[in-house]
Amino acid sequence: MEQKEEVVKEVDLAIIGGGPAGLAVAVEAWKHGVKDILILEREIELGGILQQCIHTGFGLKVFGEELTGPEYAERFIKQVEYLGIEFKLDTMVIDISIDKIPTVKNIGDKFIDKSIIEEIDIDGIVSDGTTSNRITDDRIACDRINYDRINHDRTSGYKIITAVNKKDGLIRLKAKTVVLAMGCRERTRGALNIPGTRPAGIFTAGTAQRFVNMEGYLPGKKVVILGSGDIGLIMARRMTLEGAEVKMVCELMSYPGGLNRNIVQCLNDFNIPLKLNYTVVEIHGKKRVEGVTIAQVDNNRKPITGTYEYVKCDTLLLSVGLIPENELSIEAGVAIDPITLGPIVNESMETSIEGIFACGNVVHVHDLVDRVTEEAMLAGRSAGRYIHSIRDKKQYKSMIYI
Repeated sequence: MEQKEEVVKEVDLAIIGGGPAGLAVAVEAWKHGVKDILILEREIELGGILQQCIHTGFGLKVFGEELTGPEYAERFIKQVEYLGIEFKLDTMVIDISIDKIPTVKNIGDKFIDKSIIEEIDIDGIVSDGTTSNRITDDRIACDRINYDRINHDRTSGYKIITAVNKKDGLIRLKAKTVVLAMGCRERTRGALNIPGTRPAGIFTAGTAQRFVNMEGYLPGKKVVILGSGDIGLIMARRMTLEGAEVKMVCELMSYPGGLNRNIVQCLNDFNIPLKLNYTVVEIHGKKRVEGVTIAQVDNNRKPITGTYEYVKCDTLLLSVGLIPENELSIEAGVAIDPITLGPIVNESMETSIEGIFACGNVVHVHDLVDRVTEEAMLAGRSAGRYIHSIRDKKQYKSMIYI
């Protein structure tokens, strides 16, 4: 088998993720003078999760009309293609490293640039007197520090991206600026520690959505849904429309997790019961799910004795939360917020590493894709300003989180 040579390419702006956030970043950056852009997408098509969201409800804020997910994505895809913005599909980014740019390290519970550690005394005062903010016990303390004082050459400070695909083999990119737009992923059964066997028939709601809407498969006939997130609510309706019987939606909390409109349109309109303060405590079945045991929970979210109930079903869908997709961010040394589990960003959507921006669900999970787009447009404008500051060799001020 012939081994492919490593491809080396230089770009001004590399966008990791070709979903709604990544597409909006690319278009907005192009409008602000950045023409050398590359989008890296691991799926075989642009659009991200929107391609499987065939229901309406998208675009009311951005376009002023109600669109399906694929229609919303198509509007940005057409702009990307019309503007001639380059993208690589079926391409997996495996590493981001920083060349000649100070990296971020974890100092106790604080994140700080390692190049200025020696300048900060025990009370958190920069010893040369140029900065006078103390490090407090707050979760995030911010201090504006001029990066030029750190004396690194930003004109040669590339971000090195390593990626791989079937066409090019190993790809190594040198980018002046990177925007993280990887989106989020669903929590799985492994994160819930539900006792019981490991039969077939357990899916995340998003996986079931892809099976039904894109692959043409019905995951099951008698369904219990755990969690009342928006995807779970939408799938309750979708499974019902496809002929399945949705027995109930169980929610651990005392309130639903999804939007009110989805409670009405997806549950109430189809007479699907929503059981608040309930959870699944055991899964039954060998080869296939045969049923689940549910129970009411107390104020500490512990099952209450005497409330256990067996529900016969062949499918369990999990809609128990989303997690920002940040393995690459962590490997690059980006500071992560312990609450949102996404990168800590400033008002320009720039992370704790200069020249690396983040937006969309990779920062925190959004309820509406329109909000993702608005945030991504801000990141695109900010990335454009950063690139122009490098070209013009002008001073660029950013924020370091300490």
